[in-house]
Amino acid sequence: MLNGDSFAKQFGGGDGNYADWFLLTIRGFDTLNQDIGTVDFYLADYRFGDNSQDYIVDSWELVDLSSLGSNLASLQFEYSSSDVGEWGMNTPAYFAMDDFAAVPEPSAYALLAGLFTVAAVALRRRR
Repeated sequence: MLNGDSFAKQFGGGDGNYADWFLLTIRGFDTLNQDIGTVDFYLADYRFGDNSQDYIVDSWELVDLSSLGSNLASLQFEYSSSDVGEWGMNTPAYFAMDDFAAVPEPSAYALLAGLFTVAAVALRRRR
């Protein structure tokens, strides 16, 4: 995206004025595999009127998925780009993910604590 090659164009073009973009869409599903929403994250964005705001993500960035709700069970990752040719997207379709963490809501902690208490009482009664 930064320099282009024989398959993919240089984002922004030579003068930086082309409105190119590379979008990662994260789609969430619940336990019944129902679509519960999406979160968009631009991995590159050259759509700004001021070229100094154009960027290609080159560092670790946090992506907040809390808008997908507490019933989230699985994720699907989709790519789209402004650089599309006769055989599909020319932009290399990959990203890196690290330190993925699911943080339970406080109500989940309360449920786990309640289950632990019930299990402890049941074990004590057995003895």
